Amino acid sequence: MDFLDPKKKRARSIQLTIGHTLMALLVIIGTYLLVSQAYGFDVDKRTGTVIRNGLIFIDSAPSDAQIKLNNVVQRNRTNSRLALPEGNYSLNIQKDGYREWNRDFEMKGGYVEHFTYPMLIPNTLDTVKLQTLTALPTTGLQSPDRRWVLLSTPVLGTFTQYDLNTLRDKKPVSSSVAFPATLFHAAAGAHQIELVEWSTDNKNVLVKHSFTNGYEFLVLNRDEPNKSININQQLKQNPVNVALWDKKPDQLYLYQSGGVLQTASLKDSTVTPFLTGVLAFKSHGDDVMLYAQTTPNEPSKVRVSLKEGSKTYVLRDMPAATNIPLEIARFDSKWYVVVGSDAEQKTYVYENPQDYINKNQDKRPSPVAVLKSTGPIREVKFSQNTRFIMANNGQHFAVYDVETDRSYAYDIKEAFDQSVKPVWMDGHRIIVNTGTQPMMFDYDGTNIQKLTSAEKTLPIFFNRDYTFVYTVAPQASGFDVNQVALRTPADQ
Repeated sequence: MDFLDPKKKRARSIQLTIGHTLMALLVIIGTYLLVSQAYGFDVDKRTGTVIRNGLIFIDSAPSDAQIKLNNVVQRNRTNSRLALPEGNYSLNIQKDGYREWNRDFEMKGGYVEHFTYPMLIPNTLDTVKLQTLTALPTTGLQSPDRRWVLLSTPVLGTFTQYDLNTLRDKKPVSSSVAFPATLFHAAAGAHQIELVEWSTDNKNVLVKHSFTNGYEFLVLNRDEPNKSININQQLKQNPVNVALWDKKPDQLYLYQSGGVLQTASLKDSTVTPFLTGVLAFKSHGDDVMLYAQTTPNEPSKVRVSLKEGSKTYVLRDMPAATNIPLEIARFDSKWYVVVGSDAEQKTYVYENPQDYINKNQDKRPSPVAVLKSTGPIREVKFSQNTRFIMANNGQHFAVYDVETDRSYAYDIKEAFDQSVKPVWMDGHRIIVNTGTQPMMFDYDGTNIQKLTSAEKTLPIFFNRDYTFVYTVAPQASGFDVNQVALRTPADQ
């Protein structure tokens, strides 16, 4: 019997040992290759040398656009994922009927880059006139969900409302919204209604109504106008500024002259003291307040603190200034606090400062980024997805990317109107106005594109998926309300 033959038994043992060894080697080599690929390692098929790749995601709106890397057309089109050897690249995205999109970048081995935001603008912007107005609206409001647009009429408290989600003959349905005349203070002369902030219900909007020798604050309910409230009348207060508390239309912060900050409820018309000596403030949610306050016994300095519930965290002391821009938001479960110092021409960005102070009771947190300006800071704002922080003064922009911990500083060379503050168009693009045309560019200052003609004193409005932009444009005989397509007919 073979299994009793010592020679054959030994041969089988050797064969099994060799087989197991080869299997182990294959497993080790396979694991090594998988791990190497996971970390970006690969072999150059032309030279046989080991290289390290990075991964890049390239999308565009609209999709199915041609991709060029270092002037070489790629087989894949947007939206795609590509593995690239580390190095410097020039990315070009183009599609028939659209302007090109370009970006230079460095690909690092083992890194992942996301170019999932490129927006292509048509070569020709097709415009449809919705109506012609005899007078320029003084107010334009758009709800946070980008569905509702309200344009004021010459009659105080009367607006034309457009539903951008409901189209009839490919045009948004419009209606008239009239708020009670008794809601507004009667005064001779010009009146102005300015946006303060929207409630998250997309129905209620806090506005400031300015008139000759005065102003007042109101909560306008565009869905049920009769439920609108004049804050000054109901609370018998004359605040300098008002903000929504937790974005609720019936809960407020009142900022009074002399630096007194109060909380107020429109449900029961109560006003409660909150803080004193306040110079600037920014709230978040129902229990977080970022504020700048006069420093005791040091009139030349201000103290910036963060109040969360019953706890107060001191962030920094800095030179006093007229303008103290403050912002606070959450991104990827982390708190980001932004403090602008006009006197120092710097903007400080903090990440989770509460955690640091809780662990180091006797120390103040250090910023994760410092954005330098070339003059007084005009605006500090989070992008709509809270990923980017913009600090602006004049033509100069400084932007911090909290996701990648990268900073960008640049000047927009083409002049734009300094009387109109720059705003975030979406999560990745900034809008300014040249005086006759809105101009958009990416967060890093690239891909500057001019849009259609628009009145600079009014915002422009995008629908939910950014396929249309709505503008008010001056004409010889009045002002046209226009719908401008941001897609060619083939992509609509």
